[in-house]
Amino acid sequence: MIRLHGLTYLGQNGDTMFDSVSVELPAGRRLAILGGKYSGKSTLVQMLCGVMKPTHGYVERYTRISFPGGYLRGFRPAHTGRHNVMFAAKIYGADPDEVFEFVRHVSGLGDKIEIHMRLMTPQDRARLSYVLTYALPFDTYLFDNSIGAIDPEFRARCEAMFEARTRTAGAIVATGNVRIARQHCDCAYVIRNRGLDFYEDVNEAIAVFDADQAAAASVANEEEAAFLAPEGTRV
Repeated sequence: MIRLHGLTYLGQNGDTMFDSVSVELPAGRRLAILGGKYSGKSTLVQMLCGVMKPTHGYVERYTRISFPGGYLRGFRPAHTGRHNVMFAAKIYGADPDEVFEFVRHVSGLGDKIEIHMRLMTPQDRARLSYVLTYALPFDTYLFDNSIGAIDPEFRARCEAMFEARTRTAGAIVATGNVRIARQHCDCAYVIRNRGLDFYEDVNEAIAVFDADQAAAASVANEEEAAFLAPEGTRV
C-alpha cells in the first residue's frame, strides 16, 4: 500500500502539477496512472519511489517498491554492467550471482555486460535496466510509460516477465497510452484538475481520460483558429 498525504508539487515555472492530493494506491493490483502530456505523471512516478520529493506533503510506503523500469540514473557509468547489477542485487537483498546470470541471459547482452556502462549503446543500457527491474524481488513494480521498450522481441520478453511478476506482486504503470493501460492494468487513477480520480474498472478510466483529452484538443484547436484568423474577424 502507498499513501499520498497532502501531496503538492510545483514545477520549475511555478505551475502546480498536483495540489494537496491525499489518496491510497491499492496494493497487489495492476494500477494505471493515466495522464496526458505535461500532466506530471513522470514526476509522480519519481515521487512514488523517492527519487523526487514533493513540494509539500509526503508519500507513505508500506511496500517494497521498485525504481522505475528502464531507469538509468542510478547506474555508475564508469563501472561495468556486471558491477552495477551485482551492486543493485546486494542493495535489494537478492543473490548477486543469480541476478547477474538472469540479467546477462534475458537481456541478450552476453559478454557485453562486462564492459563499462558508458561504453554501452543506449539500447543495451535500457535492456540491462529493464531486465534488472524484473530480476529483483519487489512487492510493487513501477513503470513510467512502458513496461519494456526497444524492439518487438525484447518487448515480448518484458511482457512475459511482467505477467510472471504480477502474479504475486502489484504494478503501477504511468502512461498516456490507453493500449498499454488496457492490456496490462485492471484499475486506474486519472490525473485530473491537479489531482487523482480513482476508477475500479480500467475501461471506465480510459473513457474518462479519452474524453478529457478530446476536450483539451478541442480547446487547443479553437485557440489556434482564433490566433490564425484574419485580424478583422478576431473576437
